[in-house]
Amino acid sequence: MDRNIFKKGSILTFLMIFLIQGMQAQGPNISGGSAITVAGYVTGVIHDSTTDGPIEYATVGLYRHSDSTLVNGTITDNSGVFMIKGIPNGNYFLVASFIGFNKKIIRDIILTPQSHTRDLGVIALHLNVTTIADVQVIAQSPRVEY
Repeated sequence: MDRNIFKKGSILTFLMIFLIQGMQAQGPNISGGSAITVAGYVTGVIHDSTTDGPIEYATVGLYRHSDSTLVNGTITDNSGVFMIKGIPNGNYFLVASFIGFNKKIIRDIILTPQSHTRDLGVIALHLNVTTIADVQVIAQSPRVEY
């Protein structure tokens, strides 16, 4: 009987040590290794190039450079400001657009553990102006007789 208790105690002790080692292997790497990733953010302001005023509700999308996959997006506030949060380290490009304006692409937005934020400053969108040929309207009024 004492032998069974000793055997069960030895097995239980072995399992506890094994489980503790396994949990430590899954813990965070606080020694500065690459296991910890800090989510970064990208910010900026969208302006009208003609009036230099902010553009509210402009669409801003952040895409992964390697495969052009949309990572995240947002719209600008009433001051033209946007902020896209929770971006993992990597190489991205940003597309800013608004109705009646040409879209603007900003390339090589690189986030790293040392530089996980990026302020793009003022991004000016230019009006999308389309000119057409002159239009001539010809009409005849009905003749009025008395």
